[in-house]
Amino acid sequence: MTTLKRKLDATLSRWVRLGAMFGVGPCAEEPDLDELIVDSASVMQRMPRLHAVMVSWLIRYGELTCRHRLARMARQISSPLQSAALGFSLSYAKEHSRSDHFNLVLEACAPLKTPEPLFDVYRENGQLRQMAAQSSSLLAIRWGLWSPEERLSDDAIRPAKWIMNCNPSLQLRALFRGKLPASILATLQHTPEAGHSESALARALGVTRRATREALDHLELCQLAVRTRGKHTTRIELLPRPALGLE
Repeated sequence: MTTLKRKLDATLSRWVRLGAMFGVGPCAEEPDLDELIVDSASVMQRMPRLHAVMVSWLIRYGELTCRHRLARMARQISSPLQSAALGFSLSYAKEHSRSDHFNLVLEACAPLKTPEPLFDVYRENGQLRQMAAQSSSLLAIRWGLWSPEERLSDDAIRPAKWIMNCNPSLQLRALFRGKLPASILATLQHTPEAGHSESALARALGVTRRATREALDHLELCQLAVRTRGKHTTRIELLPRPALGLE
């Protein structure tokens, strides 16, 4: 099995855990949603259905993404094709959901300078490549991609109750609707070293220290995080919330 095939299978198994229906088993642990979206943009070229299912999932549950954290991840993408694929996918979800939730992330993505097919199937020969260029949607073209209009896969997405029962850490994302407090909680959960100081946490999220401090004030009020002030720095940590999956 090639490295790319293993990465694709691992990506699909994480989506299955989040309620998407693919022909693989679910991963054992709750996936990092923001990381999964970025990873998906790097392998969807091999599987057009992954793109359709991910967009369908985001149309329904897009506010579970932590937009500040996802934007920071998008800025770190080195592959032009991956960045364009992410921008196209989120633009597609934005267009159908009529939400501005992804605007911050879209600012961190860039279209390809030289257009090319999004999916490998259209790269196989010149005729298929030409067909992709001629039938591409206007939205894909804006991202420097050739991708025909495709049918979304809403029937391949499980209901919210199922997803929340299998992924309890998403409950807090739902409560904060993907805003800065949600990004702080997710960052402390997945990269606790970012809580070394308020400045370090602000840098990790690409936001101002003032915005970070105001969000932390609210999280402390909710008893979800705590700041321990030392002589030279302030350490930020999550407070245990087993019922919400923040153990």
